[in-house]
This record gives sequence, structure tokens and C-alpha cells, in this order.
Amino acid sequence: RFAIERHLRQAATTAVGQLRAVLDAVGSGICVSDENGKFVLVNEPLSELLGTPVTPGMSLLDVVERFADPDELHALVSAGHEETVPARELELSDGRVVRCYSAPVQGERYESIGRALVFTDVTAEHELQQQLVASERLRATGEMAAGIAHDFNNLLATILGRVEVLLGQSRDADTTENLEAIRRAARDGAATVTRMREYGRPVDVGEFRAVDLAQLCNEVVELTRPRWRDEAQRAGKTITAEVRAAPTALVRGDPPALREALVNLIFNAVDAMPTGGKLTFSVGPSSGGVAVEVADTGEGMPDAVARRAFEPFFTTKGARGSGLGLAMVRKVVLGHGGDIQLNSTQVNSTQGSGTRITLWFPAAVGLTEESAVEPESPTEVGRLGRIVLVDDEQDVLDTTAMLLRKEGHDVRAFRDPRAAVEFVVADKPDLVISDLGMPGLNGWDVTRLVKEAWPDVPVVLLTGWGRDITPTQQRERGVAAAVSKPAELDQLRRVIAIMLPTDEQTGSLKVLVVDDSSGFAAALALLLAQDGHVVDRATRVTDGFTCVQSKRYDLVLLDLNLPDRPSRELVDLLATQPARPGICVMSGSAPQAMRDLAPGADYYIEKANVPERLREIYRVARPLASAPPKV
Repeated sequence: RFAIERHLRQAATTAVGQLRAVLDAVGSGICVSDENGKFVLVNEPLSELLGTPVTPGMSLLDVVERFADPDELHALVSAGHEETVPARELELSDGRVVRCYSAPVQGERYESIGRALVFTDVTAEHELQQQLVASERLRATGEMAAGIAHDFNNLLATILGRVEVLLGQSRDADTTENLEAIRRAARDGAATVTRMREYGRPVDVGEFRAVDLAQLCNEVVELTRPRWRDEAQRAGKTITAEVRAAPTALVRGDPPALREALVNLIFNAVDAMPTGGKLTFSVGPSSGGVAVEVADTGEGMPDAVARRAFEPFFTTKGARGSGLGLAMVRKVVLGHGGDIQLNSTQVNSTQGSGTRITLWFPAAVGLTEESAVEPESPTEVGRLGRIVLVDDEQDVLDTTAMLLRKEGHDVRAFRDPRAAVEFVVADKPDLVISDLGMPGLNGWDVTRLVKEAWPDVPVVLLTGWGRDITPTQQRERGVAAAVSKPAELDQLRRVIAIMLPTDEQTGSLKVLVVDDSSGFAAALALLLAQDGHVVDRATRVTDGFTCVQSKRYDLVLLDLNLPDRPSRELVDLLATQPARPGICVMSGSAPQAMRDLAPGADYYIEKANVPERLREIYRVARPLASAPPKV
């Protein structure tokens, strides 16, 4: 008998040990309580999950502080003995999410003798679900934003066009200054709309130029005054803003993108000061660059929030926030070679004392505001022509027609695309400029019908969707060029000059392509030949020397990175020739970087953009090639 009892005890001990080993191996936290709620069995993962020791004899009420909402835990504990509680998600005090399942434990007679509870960490799953929901919301918002952006571009086109007209008429310095401010704001609006169209994609920056960050901060503070001062005053609170600036170097950047980032920081700071406060921009030299500190006296951030402040989709504003504002700021700063660090020296947040966010940008050594501005290609003047203009937006149509007529063109403007096509078929124009999205016939339809009647009449699409039209689409559909709204007068002048060249500007060019990439050079030579130009090729700088010393060229297309000698040497040689050709430098770098390495050329372009901008490159070359020798 005693042997049997000992054997049974050993077997029971072994079974309990095996059960405990199994429970400890499970990733979830498990506990079993008696009818009084006291734990009779707990596994090790439960202590790890809750971050505190959990032992038999304790109850859930002993660890209530580990949960963000104690009431939810009390509801779980107070469930009836016979009741199975469906799985529910509970938030822990550190922000993690656990899924809890609870069921009664039954005795031999199926009576309830306690409860079993299983806690599983589903934080990663929960975050993934939130990101999927946010991504879907972002996609839908992006589609809506694209439509809004298109309509907004039409409004900006009218504003910019009318400002151009008023600037041409203004003789008063104050009026001119005010009009320039309106034009600058409208241009920034156009740049913001461009990024709005790209909502949900990586934040891009445009062409870089010299930027005085102190001046930019002052502009942004003034621009956002209605938000931080006027709205606050209407709400019965006071917010002040100040810019403190020490002498600093310039930085190379894209002003609209930087302005948008700073505006986001201001709006966040205003939201963090519900009872009013002070917003301070401090600009000064730092670590060989320029630092901009944005400080508010608002509510501040808990450490857990500060650690996640720049994460996409993370927001403490609930439905009001997208969680993208600070993420966008970070992308813009990194896109400028700068930095935002989430530590005590960069983001120093203490609840009740406000928030400080510091942006750092590398200084543009040796750069002045004049030298850093990306010069636009010369605005050529083409011949005057008969232009048919088509746009279903009356204000845009009237404004564009007004600008072109002031240039001296004979413009026939049509709001109805069918009426425009009928006119073109009956009376051949020199150029057709059409919107893309129109009722009845869209821009592609207009192009097709015009080309069927007059194959040699160029068609230009002037549209809010211009950036989405690829060179392949243009070639396949017969479109000569696609210009994005809002287009300013200089843009219209350039495209018309390309479409309607003067007699002196027509004819074949003699072109030298100097590039060691045989595939790219061959493809480029083919495109040039298809346009009727005579092409020579060289693969090294020394070969280029031989060509230009023995033959006269109208245009030289030069790779920046050649294997034998710096390309700058060929640029210097070409600049000394009596009948100087047009010089276009190409590479995979940004235009300013090319200009730094090979100054003196007329045009700098990334190789990927060469095929779609050949017409513009031709226009740079021809006036130089036909110019008389320098004396």
C-alpha cells in the first residue's frame, strides 16, 4: 500500500513538473485561480509579460497597477464563475497590448472551482493592424488630395497669371512689393500642392538654392500668424512668437520644403499650448552647420511619446491627427543632409515645461545667395503665332489667353474642346495648348483629332496632372510637351519658343557627344539623328579635344565623369573658342554639384532627364552657335 502511495505521489509530482515545463514553454502568460480569485498556478511568462513577479497566493488585483485601465481588469475579475469571458484586448501601463481570455475551471462534477486566464502579447499585431488601417486611410486621403490638388492648381494658375499682369503694369514700389509677396506665396502654394499630390509617398525636395534659415524662420512666423496669434486670440488665449538669430552661414536647400517643415512644427507647438504660451525659434551656428531650435512652453511630452514622436502614423491627437507631420519634418531634414536626434540634447521634453526640437543642417561652404541660386535656362523668344487655347475652367482660360495676347500672339480661346477641334480642322493654327481633364473630349482626344487633321501642328498639354505624364506617354500620343499648372509666363515663353522657333533658330545642329557609356551615347546619338542633327561621338576628354580643335560644333553634350581627364578641362577649352558652342554637362548628380565640378557650361542636367528635355537643350545651344565671334 505504502509503495503504491509513494508511486502515485511520484507520478503526480512528475506530472505537475511536466505540466509546469509545458506552461513555462508557452509564450503566453497563464494563471489559474481558485474560487476566491487567488492564484494556485502561474507560469514564468506571466511575470515576464507583466514586468513584475507573480506567484501563487496572489491575485490579479495585486498587479492592477500594471494595466492602463484598472476598470477593465476589475470587470474581468468579477465575471461570474460559470461565465466564459470572450477574448478582449487590454493595454498595459507601458503601452503594450495584451489579449486576455478567461474561462471557468470545472471540478469532477462540472462545478466551477476557479478560473483559468491566458494573457498574450499582441502589441506587434495591434501595431500592424493600426498601420494597415492608417495606410488605407492614407491611400484614400491621397486620392482625395490628388483631386483637391488638381482643382487648387487651377486656382493658383489664375492667381499667378493675374499677378504677372499686375506686375507688368505696376509703377509703384509698395504695390510691386505686395504683388511679389503674393506671387511668392502662390509659388509656395504650388510647391505644397505638388507634395500634396505625392501624399503618402516619400517626401521629396525640389531644386536647391542658398537659404538663410533665420530669414526663412521670420517668413514662416509671419506666414502662420493667423494660426498662432489670431485664432488663439479668438479662443481667449495669447500665444507669442519670437525669432532669435545669430550670424550663421547659408545652407543649401529647397525653400518650399523647408517652409513646410517649419510650418508643421509651429502647428504642433500651437496644439501643445491649449492655454497659450510662447514659441521661440533660435537660429545659430552648430557643429560646422546651422541649428534651428523650435521651443514652446506647452504641455510637453512624456518620455514614451517623445521616443516615438517621429514615427509615421504615431499620433496623440486621435482622429484629428494623421501621425505624419513630424515624420514629414524628419524626412525633409534628412533629405537636406541634416539631422534630428531624439535624445536629451535634441528633443528635451519634460511634462509641464514644454518641448524643444532642434533641426541641424550642414553649412554650404563658400556659397552666396547669388551663386547658389539655380539659374534657369535662358528664356528664348520664339516667333509670334496663331495659338488655339483649350481649357474648361473659364478663369484659367481667360488668364492664360490674356498673358499670351500681351506677348503678341493671336489667341483663340475655347472652353468647349469640341468647338476648339472644329476650329482647328477648319483653320490650321501654329500651336494648340490644351488642358487634359475636360468633359466631352479630354486632352488626349484633342491631340489625336488635331494630329489627324494637321500632323505637323504641335500640341502642348497645360494641366494640373503634368508631372504624371511620362515622356513615353507623350511620344506615343503625339504630345509635344506637358506643362504643369500653375505655369508662369516664363514657362509659357520657353515652351512656345521651342514649339515656334524663329527662322534663324531652325535647321540642323552639329553635335558632339562625349561619353564613355557606349549604350547611353548610342541611344542619345540615335535620338539626335532622329531630330535631324549631325552627331559625332567621343569617349574620352582627350578625344573631345581632338574633335573640337579640328571641327566646329553647335552643341557639345559632355559626361561629367570621364576616365582620362577632368571634364572641366574640355569646358575650359570650349569657352575660349571664337565661335563658342553650347555646352551641356550631364551626370547622375544634381545640377549644382555638376556646376561646382565643371563651371562655365550653359546647361547642367541629370542623365535620366536628357531624352525628355532635348528640345530645351537645343534651345540653349542654338543662340550660342549662331552668335558672332567674340572680339
